[in-house]
Amino acid sequence: MMPHHHHHRHHPQKNERHDHQNEGGYMPQIDDPFAPDAGFQPRGSVTTIETPVSYAVPVEESEIHYDPLDRNSFGSANMTKMSGPSGTSSKASRKMDTTQFTELIREGYSTGLARALVENVDTFDFRFWLVDNSGSMLIGDGHRYVPTGKGDGSIKAVPSTRWAEITETVRYHAKLASLLDSPTIFQLLNNPNLRTISQRFSVCEHGEAHAASEVAEALSIMRKVSPSGVTPLTKHIWDIQ
Repeated sequence: MMPHHHHHRHHPQKNERHDHQNEGGYMPQIDDPFAPDAGFQPRGSVTTIETPVSYAVPVEESEIHYDPLDRNSFGSANMTKMSGPSGTSSKASRKMDTTQFTELIREGYSTGLARALVENVDTFDFRFWLVDNSGSMLIGDGHRYVPTGKGDGSIKAVPSTRWAEITETVRYHAKLASLLDSPTIFQLLNNPNLRTISQRFSVCEHGEAHAASEVAEALSIMRKVSPSGVTPLTKHIWDIQ
């Protein structure tokens, strides 16, 4: 999953690209800072149906056998400086701070997955999400994952529109990008045709200073967009390349 960090010195910038249309995969369950904003109701949510879903259990701090603040413990002594996608930001390899590590563990990530996420940030300069906002996203065969309310950290799957599902996904990964200072670009497949709404938005593309406002803007855009039109997926993939 993670190329060696020193590849940055010898190869062109790597991009991650994601095509998210009707993904039903599991995302580690919601807990600050990833919890939905108060009053936020994704469009198209329908009747709740409880479904058993496996979830990760946070480990005790005593079980952690490496220094979470030492990025060299993540397998590379040759991490190099990287330039952001716009050429306006750059960052040297840095230590994962306590907040990042703590929040990842609280989210249910194992120590190995937390290490992989941090290593991923240093391996890839930025990542793309192609967000399908075509008319087919109003179909009600999507799923979201929400707490059961039993107080034991369990979650359940609830049926929803595809758009409600992808809205949850964008919300989660925008906040994850902010937490990890991981430059992430979201591109809507179709122009929303609203003067106040951009087809392209990002988090941490220009550094972490504006991350909080960029996350808020991403959530605002996803709330305001109404899916419509066709699915020009191939065109956008070629544009990114």
